[in-house]
This record gives sequence, structure tokens and C-alpha cells, in this order.
Amino acid sequence: MQEADESEVERGKAFELGAEGKPAVFLPRAILSLSGALQRRGPRDPPLRAVFSFCKELVELLHYTCCMKKYRSAVSALVIRGKEAEILLVHKPRTHDAWQMPQGGVEEGESIEQAALRELQEEAGLALSSVRFTSTERYCYDFPPEYIRRYHPINDGQCLRFVVIEVPTDAQVRVDQEEVDSFVWVSPEELGKYLKRAEYLKIVRSVLREYGQIKN
Repeated sequence: MQEADESEVERGKAFELGAEGKPAVFLPRAILSLSGALQRRGPRDPPLRAVFSFCKELVELLHYTCCMKKYRSAVSALVIRGKEAEILLVHKPRTHDAWQMPQGGVEEGESIEQAALRELQEEAGLALSSVRFTSTERYCYDFPPEYIRRYHPINDGQCLRFVVIEVPTDAQVRVDQEEVDSFVWVSPEELGKYLKRAEYLKIVRSVLREYGQIKN
């Protein structure tokens, strides 16, 4: 299924699970307050990570229960190359905010990790067999009206999970020139030049920090 344009997502109901002040529906104030506090402290306070993760799961469950909406399960792959930790971004042939990481929907019977490896091969021509790290982060959003009118998706939106995959410096990326027409390797500091959606960029940076803590 065609993915929603980055700018279309901004016009839809984008929200970060556990982010203070950005619920898609009304949620109890105490839950949002606790979630926001843990969002601020979580990356710097490892003992609270389990509570932080549980809080995000609870917010997600409440959202699904209240809205009764259907969300497509999807995954985004942070591909890291070499000692410089360059990150792979692919370019979709569209007008607005076309740069993103390889990503796509999770098919029936697939795990998050299997879907990430398949999408990476389809979009970047990289045939790999394992994932280094699966993040607890999620980025969920409702499809905007423009996207729904154009593509008539069966779901109301999608929830992205994130995995980290490491490749050697000589990894050869090949794009199909159709769904993806170019690619670039960038340093973590350069991500903001390419990823224009603020919420998406914030989550990506959080995943990188989370992976750095686990790796070390």
C-alpha cells in the first residue's frame, strides 16, 4: 500500500505515544501527566525505563479502546554503517519531505524484525539476516483525509515500530528507481536536514539514544 506523504501526515492526527500534550483522543489526565514526566526523564534515568515502557503501552491500549480504530502495523529500519555510525536514508519520488528510513507494513505472519529485513531488501537491495536491536519506541498517526480519499486504505492509520541494523562500510545499496529513486548516508547530526517531520525526527533520535545505552 502507498505510504502517506510526510506533509499529509502532518495534516492528519499524528501523535507520539507517551508524549505530553499530544494524545489522539481524550485520556485520563493522570496518565498523560505520568507519561509526560517519564518521557522527559526516561532516557536519562534507566531505572525508570520499565515503568516508562509500561506507561506508553497503557496509553496505546487506551487509545485503541476508546477510538476502536484500526491501525496498520509497520516498521522503520535504522541502518547504521561503520564506525562513523552513518545512517541510511532513502528518497521517495514525491514532492514533500521525501527522505525517510527504509520502512513499510508488517505482513501477516511476520515479526517486526522479519518485516524490517524484507523492507530493507525491497527498498535498498540489502539482503541481511538479523536485527541488532528492537526499540520500545512507537510512532502512530491517523491517515489524513487527503490520503484516505486518494488511496481508500482499510486502516485508519498506522503505528511504526523501530529496529536498528548494522552493516559494514562496504555495504552496497541498490534502489529500484521506482518506489525509491535515491539514497544517502548521513551522520546523526545531519538527520534534521533530511527528516522534516518534527515528531518523526524526535522519535528517531530517541531510538538512537536508546540503542547507544543498550550497546554500551
